[in-house]
Amino acid sequence: MNNIEELRELYREKFNDNLPNMTISEDYEIEIIKRCLKEEKDAYELGYFDLNYIY
Repeated sequence: MNNIEELRELYREKFNDNLPNMTISEDYEIEIIKRCLKEEKDAYELGYFDLNYIY
């Protein structure tokens, strides 16, 4: 599945949050979401983003 809107919705449903995507490409966002869904961990748990860092 590569439809970005469908992937975003799956991420929202799974993690009850949106993926912070303001500074990343759509291709990278797809890659992150797919990995998060596969590993059942959100983007923060996998180290893509840090809540203590302002992007």
